[in-house]
Amino acid sequence: MNNARVNPDGTPTAELEAATARVKLVVVLELVGFLVIFTCMILMRFGQWLADSASPSPLSVGGRDENRSRRARAHPARNARGNPTSGV
Repeated sequence: MNNARVNPDGTPTAELEAATARVKLVVVLELVGFLVIFTCMILMRFGQWLADSASPSPLSVGGRDENRSRRARAHPARNARGNPTSGV
């Protein structure tokens, strides 16, 4: 795009128009790819939320309660919220 020149009267050449069209295409494709990935990230978060709130399905790998009990076993000096306890 940097090497594409303009005509002496300031109008774009065919080379500049082709480069501009290529840049527009690449920008649109990158934007669509970003939106697809961003949407998938949001859907995965809601999917995890739905899996945690519903009955266990064969596709879920455990809910919040199982993860909490794993954390409690790994860190016995922490309460259910993950905060340190006094140990008494």
